[in-house]
Formats: sequence, structure tokens, C-alpha cells
Amino acid sequence: MTRNLIIGATVVAVIVAGFAVYRIETSPKEAAIQDQPAGSSMPSDGGSAYNQAFIKSFIPATHDSCVKSATNQAKQNGSDPASTGTDKKIETYCSCMADEMATAMSVSELQSLTLDNKSEPAATKLKTVLQACLAKIQPQSGAN
Repeated sequence: MTRNLIIGATVVAVIVAGFAVYRIETSPKEAAIQDQPAGSSMPSDGGSAYNQAFIKSFIPATHDSCVKSATNQAKQNGSDPASTGTDKKIETYCSCMADEMATAMSVSELQSLTLDNKSEPAATKLKTVLQACLAKIQPQSGAN
């Protein structure tokens, strides 16, 4: 049996130099300890009921937090996302980040990011996901 520290987190996307940068903010008041059988942390293997519930809540929470943060940031920068088409890019990016993070990382890796956003191997996986999602919203060179 392993004991994982579960921390409530808010996923934040900040627009920096025209690109959304992803980070996780934690709230220590929402900490809890959850017992899990060892080796059951991979969401792709069906995992425990806890892991399935975690992923089921992680994806919409990550998506919604990302959209809200990126939209607010764009408005603070004087842009109206709906009138500039940025809202579609925000939606694409945030959907990609939430879905790909849940696919690429185990529950324990997702949780480790809330404690330390440089935690490996999660940080490397997050960079890979970030690059893939940014590529979906960046103009393709040579496109007509």
C-alpha cells in the first residue's frame, strides 16, 4: 500500500509573449491523504476506482481553469477573445492540455506536479504535452 498526498489544485494558463504557459497552483487547506494499492496509479490501465474518479474530475477541472485563466489574461491585455478568434485557440489549447496530461501521466505524476512543478518524470512529460498543444494553435509554416 502506498500513501499519496492529494492536494487540491487550480490549473492556470497565463499568456506570456503570446503563448499560454501552464502552471498548477495549490491550496494547502485542501490537502488529504489517500491510500492506494501500490502499482495502481496508471490511469490508462483501468486503475482503481480512486484513479478513475481522479481523472474524471481532473480533465474538466483542468480544462475549465485553463480557459478561465487564459480568457481573463487576454482581457487584461486588452483583447476580446471572442471577437479576435482567440477563444477558439484557448479552447483547443486547454482541451489538449487537459486530455493529453491525463493520457501521458499517471495519477501520482499529476499529483506530484502540485507539490513540485519540476518533479521528474512528470515535468518532462508536461513539457512534451505543452509543446504538442502549442503546436495545435500555432500557424503552420507553408500553409496556404
